[in-house]
Amino acid sequence: MSSIPFYKKCRTCGAKGQFQDGTPGCSRFKIKIDLDNDYCSWHTPENGPECVICHQKKEGMYLWLDDEYVSFYSICPTCFTKIETCDTCTYGNTCNLMTDQSEPPYVIQTVRQGPMIMQQQVKNPNLIARHCNKCCCSFDGETCNKENKDIACNNWKLNRSIFI
Repeated sequence: MSSIPFYKKCRTCGAKGQFQDGTPGCSRFKIKIDLDNDYCSWHTPENGPECVICHQKKEGMYLWLDDEYVSFYSICPTCFTKIETCDTCTYGNTCNLMTDQSEPPYVIQTVRQGPMIMQQQVKNPNLIARHCNKCCCSFDGETCNKENKDIACNNWKLNRSIFI
């Protein structure tokens, strides 16, 4: 008969919680647990590192080095996929094209192909020329990196406010 070491039991898990009636429960699986006898392979150390972005304790934390401040941060696997993308970037939530009120951000473009006429909504070319050419989120002055938020960006800068 194999035994599970004490440190893998629910009593020492960071995911332990309790139901409204006060009985112990697993916050990950939403089930009642026996703190001294139950265990699982998803055990999270109670005093283990907390993700600086989502503030949860999870298995498989990454230690990430911020080169600018020479600081190390614990980041969970889910949030680690967001590093170097718009979700964690200082510039991720700013877009001068969308906040400029001088003209509408989108206009209707009409294209004629033989007897067929197509209309589609496109970004306002005047605003693109005014803002996107200077924007650090732009690839070529027209293609915005924010339209594909999951790709890494060369101009990414860590948004420190997400660590609060």
